[in-house]
Amino acid sequence: MLLVQGDRILAERYREGFGPQSLFISWSMAKSITHALAGVMVRDGRLAPDAPLPVPEWRADPQDPRRAITLEQALRMSTGLGFIEDYEDVAGSDVIRMLFGRAAADMGGYAASRPLQHVPGTHWAYSSGTTNMVSRVIRDLSGGTEQSYRAFVERELLAPIGIRNAGELMPAHGVFISSGTLQAAVLPPVSTKGWTKDVLDEHVAEVRQMFLDTLAHWPHSA
Repeated sequence: MLLVQGDRILAERYREGFGPQSLFISWSMAKSITHALAGVMVRDGRLAPDAPLPVPEWRADPQDPRRAITLEQALRMSTGLGFIEDYEDVAGSDVIRMLFGRAAADMGGYAASRPLQHVPGTHWAYSSGTTNMVSRVIRDLSGGTEQSYRAFVERELLAPIGIRNAGELMPAHGVFISSGTLQAAVLPPVSTKGWTKDVLDEHVAEVRQMFLDTLAHWPHSA
């Protein structure tokens, strides 16, 4: 329990066995990290939002209609792939089979194997499988191994923004999955009121310096 008034913490209590440094499974909040990694790939020219997603299973057959699915459609969860995100129907659930069944050995491959049920880009459906499929693509493009993927994630995303102790993010074939554990420093909110295009770079530099100062004093500043 955390009781805050204004900018002051008045009371802070934890259940027995837990404390301010405890790590927790982030579950689907980590999807945002996968999306950020996809953005890094786009920035570096290794992926393009409107280009077909390079999924090896789809490339094998020139007539496979899934070859047309783009990165943007995957990030928007509008691939059209059939994927049942149900956490109660054990027998019919794709997500349970993917996370806890035999398909856990290759979550991205399992998601890629799902049949097309809608024209890509025309139907939205929440799918953890899609995120894992994108993650596998990023893994392959960053070197294809767990070690190369870990280095890419750490170098391009986690270290610059102050996220540490993320070693449990890739338990399945070196693929970053949508559930993971993160330890992060929570910095004060940044007001963008009054920001204009003319001084945007200056403000971005100030925010970046705030991150760097936090890293320099980690973990005492967390």
